[in-house]
Amino acid sequence: MSLKAPPPTISASRRSIERAFKDLERTISPAESRDFASTTLDDVRHAAIELERQLAARQSLRNTRRLERLFMGLQHYSKVIDVLCNGTDYLPWIWAPIKLILKISSDYIEAFERIITAYSQIAESLGRFQLLERSFDGQPQLYPVFVIYYADILRFHKAAYKFITRRSWKVLFMTSWGRFEREFDAIIEDLTRHGELIDKEANAHHIVQARAAREELQSWRAKSLERLAQEQKEQTARQMQGVVTWLRFNDSGQIVLFDSLAKVGEKYPGTTGWVLKSPQTASWLRPTADCPFLWLQGGPGTGKSVIAAQLLSFLGASKYSLVIRHFCSYTNGASIHRDSPAIRARLSRKSLLSLAEEKDRLRQAIMRYSELRLRAMRGKLLELDISEDAMQRIATEIGERADGNSLASLPFLKYRAY
Repeated sequence: MSLKAPPPTISASRRSIERAFKDLERTISPAESRDFASTTLDDVRHAAIELERQLAARQSLRNTRRLERLFMGLQHYSKVIDVLCNGTDYLPWIWAPIKLILKISSDYIEAFERIITAYSQIAESLGRFQLLERSFDGQPQLYPVFVIYYADILRFHKAAYKFITRRSWKVLFMTSWGRFEREFDAIIEDLTRHGELIDKEANAHHIVQARAAREELQSWRAKSLERLAQEQKEQTARQMQGVVTWLRFNDSGQIVLFDSLAKVGEKYPGTTGWVLKSPQTASWLRPTADCPFLWLQGGPGTGKSVIAAQLLSFLGASKYSLVIRHFCSYTNGASIHRDSPAIRARLSRKSLLSLAEEKDRLRQAIMRYSELRLRAMRGKLLELDISEDAMQRIATEIGERADGNSLASLPFLKYRAY
């Protein structure tokens, strides 16, 4: 007896779920996703409650019970999507990442609060599954819409995870949250539009309209994702150019230096590729904070700069990496020295005092200090027939010879004090 192949709608929906699952699986490190397949929705609930207790102990209580609507929505949605996930580990991935994301973000209350608020908005789109769960049984024409919910939920997990596992994400939280928020808003809009389609499909009187709406939504979603990706790319370019313009430095020398090093690696293929396969490099390339630095050690001429250039080329080819590079070379003075006071002044946006640039004022201060010290020894100096004018000349000479270094005057004055 031959087994009957599943309907094309079910097969296509399962492939879409698999693509969304694989995309998130590649993003989260295996060590952190190891228990996802066995994680239940109740496990996530209990983890949220435990986090609430820990935050209360730190006097940073946040109402994690706001997530209960999300958990209820996922519970009812899972019953609808379960038939498409049979025999796979795909289903737990709609809730298991929540436990990980909440745990990591709980160390930074502002991020924790905003992520909970975002998840609460997703819960609003899932509410209809509680009311219409039975209406969806045996309606394979709705599977493509259900899959969109799965893909969007995992897409949100991916964006949230990448946001809170970037290096120095807490320091840059306020300036970088806007980009994540735009992506999140696009996900919410996608869920809302498909929710309206589900409501129409649930009403038998809107079958024709729902079919047309489904086709229109597919076109809108593709254009929306393309537009979001383009906007993020343009924003990144604008921000980068803004930083370069604001700092006012010329990077042409770095471009020439990098290109020359990259050409060496291309001229001798296979001589640097082994670095990418080393365990240390693989660990560093993973998007986690476990290994923030990678040190290349070797004597002069061993190829450190060429290897670094190849690593940068590899990172630059990935759409997931934002690379900032700088090579220091003794053959290029500009690469190891810049007008740091000017750059610091622009970075801090406040007044800076460079002692190296205030020698005249320091000289005057040292002279006044010397005068005070000599005045304290006036009696002894007069016994040595040192006049008032001579004392003034001594103070002036100490200031001149110190050349802006206050420590240089101390040995002489301490010696004279004895």
